[in-house]
Amino acid sequence: MKIALLVALLALPLLGQTQPAAIRGAGATFPADVYSAWGEKYAREKNVALQYQSVGSGEGVKRISSRQVDFGASDEPLSLADLQAQNLMQFPTIVGALVPAYNLRGVKSGELRLTGPVLAKIFGGQIRSWDHPDIAALNPSLRLPARPIVRVVREESSGSTRNFAKYLARQDPAWEPRIAQKIDWPGEVLAAKGTKGVADAIKGTDGSIGYVSYQAVMQQGLAAPHLQNRQGTFVLPSERTIQAAVKASDLSRGEEGASLIDLAGPEAWPLTETTYVLVPKNVTDTAQAKRVLNFFYWVFAQGDRMAADTGFVPLPTMIQARMLTRFRQVTGPDGRPIEFLGLENGPRLAAVR
Repeated sequence: MKIALLVALLALPLLGQTQPAAIRGAGATFPADVYSAWGEKYAREKNVALQYQSVGSGEGVKRISSRQVDFGASDEPLSLADLQAQNLMQFPTIVGALVPAYNLRGVKSGELRLTGPVLAKIFGGQIRSWDHPDIAALNPSLRLPARPIVRVVREESSGSTRNFAKYLARQDPAWEPRIAQKIDWPGEVLAAKGTKGVADAIKGTDGSIGYVSYQAVMQQGLAAPHLQNRQGTFVLPSERTIQAAVKASDLSRGEEGASLIDLAGPEAWPLTETTYVLVPKNVTDTAQAKRVLNFFYWVFAQGDRMAADTGFVPLPTMIQARMLTRFRQVTGPDGRPIEFLGLENGPRLAAVR
């Protein structure tokens, strides 16, 4: 009896402890693992947890618009009209790549060559077998099987789906009307939820091809093709070819909404994309807004170090540095900018590079 009472008394201080503050986000599955890794490190340093739900870009926009979360994440930037209508502020966070990963028994990663027009025909349902003459002509040294092509696509509304369709429309104008976050794909497809779901489906289905993040390709050991870029070069996805796309774009000159799809650069990966975060411009809970802005400021202040070996590349330094001014657009009930630097004990943006 005395032992039980002693245990109960020792537990009382624990019951009185408050849980660490948490930042709630939801949206794009494309950068989800990176956000989670950042959140784990931030929680260790600042005792503020990140709770991120990878539910897709479309759902992320819905949740931040209805203020169910502290921030939403989307792989496609909202228009100025939509931002104004929802009273949101938007900023880019990191750059990554989509990869048409495949699972074809007997064909290793990097052995298959594809072009944009051939991909447009594959996902449009015109090319249905791996030994189709259009694929065979690009791969004369490969013994391609007479195996049906299984297209793996996203089940939910996804910014990655829309960006992939934009790329296909650059190859075939017939794709233009289909550009959307959720597509009614012609013919039979295998639909999976989230980037991880698509990656798992590709890995488990011989003869399949689908679009996933380069990070998912790295993590799950998926096969990636040499894809012809706009300059005619066949390139593999890598941090180097993603960075080459950034350098070939207006993003490197400070244009935050610049497209990175199908750019003319000798080494540019043609399916490169930027991912974005959305936060309310006017808030009632200033303490929570301070945590959110401080978290992303901390990420930008870490710069290249935070992006290293993630399958993503950091934003150009001028855009990272601009976030200090951008974040001051978020105001509290008194109309004053949120002072978000109070939590910051790490590096400053001015010290990056």
